Amino acid sequence: MSDVSFEQDINSEPLFLPTPIYSHVSVLVGAFLGGPLVAGYIMARNFADFGEPEKAWITRIMTIVAAAIIFGLAFSLSDTSARGIPAGYTVIAYTLTRHYQGAKIDAHINAGGTTHGLLHVIGVSIVGLITTAILVVVIAVVVMEGFD
Repeated sequence: MSDVSFEQDINSEPLFLPTPIYSHVSVLVGAFLGGPLVAGYIMARNFADFGEPEKAWITRIMTIVAAAIIFGLAFSLSDTSARGIPAGYTVIAYTLTRHYQGAKIDAHINAGGTTHGLLHVIGVSIVGLITTAILVVVIAVVVMEGFD
């Protein structure tokens, strides 16, 4: 009896949302072009769109922490050693999205739900990249001023 009610609970959820969501490819493109903050933004937006605001909030916090660690690591490594960092966080973001949101993304798409287009994702990535660059420059200036 409990198995039947469990299946009914799963099947009673809407299969797709009336608004577009970000697909798995969006995470790959967003993370690679826009950096870890964009990857986190995309994942958090999906959680919010799926009606999971607590997961969206946790994702935002974890994204800020992860980005700080990633940039700290990138600045402390040589140029040659730091080259693999974008590929690393891109793969990690894609893997986390597949694990935590994959079933809902697939169900949404299979039910005829829409996803954000590539131009939208590129636009979000560019805005995220500019925002990240400004943050990095401001932090670098503040840190360098502290050494004077």
